[in-house]
Formats: sequence, structure tokens, C-alpha cells
Amino acid sequence: SSRRRHTRLQGDWSSDVCSSDLIEADSKEVPREFEPEVFESRVSEMKMLVDRFRARGGEIFLVRMPSSGSKLAREELEFPRAREWDELVRRLSAPAFHFQDDPRTAALKVPDGGHLDFRDASLFTQVLVEKMREAPELAKRAGQISQ
Repeated sequence: SSRRRHTRLQGDWSSDVCSSDLIEADSKEVPREFEPEVFESRVSEMKMLVDRFRARGGEIFLVRMPSSGSKLAREELEFPRAREWDELVRRLSAPAFHFQDDPRTAALKVPDGGHLDFRDASLFTQVLVEKMREAPELAKRAGQISQ
């Protein structure tokens, strides 16, 4: 399935789908799993998993995949960036890339709102690789591996 594009940690709460895929586009109700106390619990669990991963020498890089149209509008309404994404990045102390932070990826049109058009995949991948190479945490880790 095309929804299986997200890397998943063992026990990761996000499963194989985007969290925003779980909300009906015309729904006015926010599912319980997106309430603040549930977000807190999930971030705490993720932090524990990330800390264990780092203790074993690993590093993570968070990616906010592109979305557009009514799906993006809904995400921005239900999951404001400052409250959700920025807070997750801050609390995990992780290098990250949000598609809206680069004009090349911010301008991408996503046909169904949540999945890249195949013609844009290589541009997105190119930008993502650039961002990962710029992350000092990953550069440090790459240097340790090559030694």
C-alpha cells in the first residue's frame, strides 16, 4: 500500500498510516487519540524509544511529509505546527525537516492531499538528502561509522 511509506519503530503508535489519514475530511469531531493528554503520552513513549535507540548508537531524523489542499488545511486546524510538530521536534531533540521549510518542497502539489506525485518524488528525495546531510547529529554519526 502507498500508505506504508513511513518508517516505523517497533511499538510505534503511528502504525502504517499517517495520523491525519485517520480523520474523515468532513468530520467535525477530533478523535480521542488526538487530544492533548494522549499526545503527551505518545511523545513520552516516543522519547523513551528514541533514548533507547540513541543509547545503542543510533540517531533519528524526523520528516514531515508534504500535504496540500483540504487535507493540509485540516491538519493545520487540528494539529497546529507549533503545538504538535515543533513540540515533538523540541522534546525529542531531533534533527528534522518539515516540507514547508524549503520553498522547493513547500510548492509541491500533492494530488490526493497526502501522497506525492511520482514526478515530484526525486525532487523531494533530493531536498531531503540535502537536509539530512546538513544535520550535525547525522554528520557526527556518519563520521563515527566511517572510522
